[in-house]
Amino acid sequence: MLLKSKFDKGEFAILAEMEPPKGVDVSGMVSNAQRVKGKADAFLVPEMNNAVMRMSSLGAAMILQQKGMETVMQVNCRDRNRIALQADLLAGDACGISNVMAVTGEDPSFGDHHQARSVYDIHLPELLQAIRGLGEGRDMAGIELSGSPDFLIGSTINAGTSAPELEIEEMNKRNF
Repeated sequence: MLLKSKFDKGEFAILAEMEPPKGVDVSGMVSNAQRVKGKADAFLVPEMNNAVMRMSSLGAAMILQQKGMETVMQVNCRDRNRIALQADLLAGDACGISNVMAVTGEDPSFGDHHQARSVYDIHLPELLQAIRGLGEGRDMAGIELSGSPDFLIGSTINAGTSAPELEIEEMNKRNF
């Protein structure tokens, strides 16, 4: 957990974004990651960035983890309901992925599957609270887990909105 230790020390961290493939050939992603392995502190694996269907963040992060690279798995509200999000988070932790970035996710109209429907069962603050709750040993229904994940949790804000300070204020108020 190099990334967490850097944050704990107040040090600057470098993340390399590794876009999962649109298919099953991971050789390009792995090759690109290996070129900067040792220079980047962790590899951020986006979850279908720009609403373009690709290999999941969970799957791609697991592949990089198996190659000895620390990863940040991205999860988004757009594609999964609360049950599936929690299941993927638990699977990620069980596979050694200890860093999570929660995002809203772009509308499918921006991507390559225009007929797809967004899920948005929960919104970003609820997803962040769910991740925290899992770490405290309970799922979103309040049911106790048998073992709990220990994630370093991050998120993003949209600085292009009319009031980005409200997003920051909301996150600070909820103590994320």
